[in-house]
Amino acid sequence: MRKAFGVFVLIFGMFFTVSADKGRENMREYLGLNAEQEQKFENLKNLCRAENSEIFAKLEELRKALFAEAGKNNADTAKINEIAAEIGKQHTLLSLCLVRQIQEVKKILTKEQFDKFIEFRQNKNKNFNQRHKQTKQK
Repeated sequence: MRKAFGVFVLIFGMFFTVSADKGRENMREYLGLNAEQEQKFENLKNLCRAENSEIFAKLEELRKALFAEAGKNNADTAKINEIAAEIGKQHTLLSLCLVRQIQEVKKILTKEQFDKFIEFRQNKNKNFNQRHKQTKQK
C-alpha cells in the first residue's frame, strides 16, 4: 500500500513538489508552450493542489488510524477493514482527480503537444522507477 501511495505522489508530483517545478519547466520547453498555455497550466496546478491537499490530509489521518488500530493487542479487524476501505475510496478520488487533470491538460494543448506530454510523463515515471529499483538493489 505504501508503494501505491508513492506512485500517486509521483504522478501528482508535477502539481505539488518543488522538483516538479523543474520538471514542469523542462516540460514547458519540451512542449513549446506559449504564454497563454503556461498561464492555464499554472491555474490548473493551483486548482489541483487545493483539491488534492484535502485528500492527502485525509489519507494521512486514515493511515495513522490504521497503524494505531493494527498496533493494539486486540485489534478490531472490522475497524481495520473499514479504515482500509476508506483509504481505497480516497485513492479512487485521487485517480478520478488525475483523470480530470489530464482532461484539462488535453484542452490546453494541441494534439501534438498532448501526445508529447503523455510521452514526457510516462518517461519521467519510468526513469523514476528505474532509479528507485537501482537504489533498492544497493
